[in-house]
Amino acid sequence: MTDQTTGSLAKADPSTLTLEFRHVHRLVDPSAEGVQTWQISLLADDETVARVRATRGLYWKAHNLHERIADEQSFPAVVAEQFFDADGQFTPEYENFVDLPGNVLVVDDLHIAAPWDDPWIVAGLTSSSLVG
Repeated sequence: MTDQTTGSLAKADPSTLTLEFRHVHRLVDPSAEGVQTWQISLLADDETVARVRATRGLYWKAHNLHERIADEQSFPAVVAEQFFDADGQFTPEYENFVDLPGNVLVVDDLHIAAPWDDPWIVAGLTSSSLVG
């Protein structure tokens, strides 16, 4: 059995962590306009220790944003069903809740390796994805 002090001393140094953003949609593809996806990696020195995907939809750039986010599959498709009404418009509840009602950002597909699977590291990675 390890005590709490030994476990925390074994944690790697968070000052070695860096973020790497990779934009994964075609820049010159009019059909992709309005939905953007990034793969975000968390690196400890040069080793990837975590990754997460962020999908952003801009309502004013995509007349069919509901369908396009739903086509992303996985969690973004679930979000599309929750945030849009039957006509493809954002629900009033969503618009009242967010600061920029023409935008939606879905962060999903998080994978993180030990010893980095700490709640503070996960929170930092997620919040950095939102502002990155």
